[in-house]
Amino acid sequence: MPETDPALSPRCTRCGSDALIPDAFVYAEGYGASKLSVGVNKRPEAMMMKQPVRTDLQVRVCGDCGFVEAQADDFRALWEAYVERLSREFGR
Repeated sequence: MPETDPALSPRCTRCGSDALIPDAFVYAEGYGASKLSVGVNKRPEAMMMKQPVRTDLQVRVCGDCGFVEAQADDFRALWEAYVERLSREFGR
């Protein structure tokens, strides 16, 4: 693959190549959805109203080694929900 300026192009965390496909998506056969999300429940112990916090995932694929990497869009919202949950669990 052609090399580019590393300051302008992200690199694969496995092999170091700059041949990344930044806007790949995951296709779930038969479900029709191409976006994935990740989330945490603020109140996992609740029977209902678990207060889920979700965010989309961005997926990158290396064109040289095939490594797939995912990153949460709003990871801070997930962390804040998790910390709130922990403070409730351990604050009892």
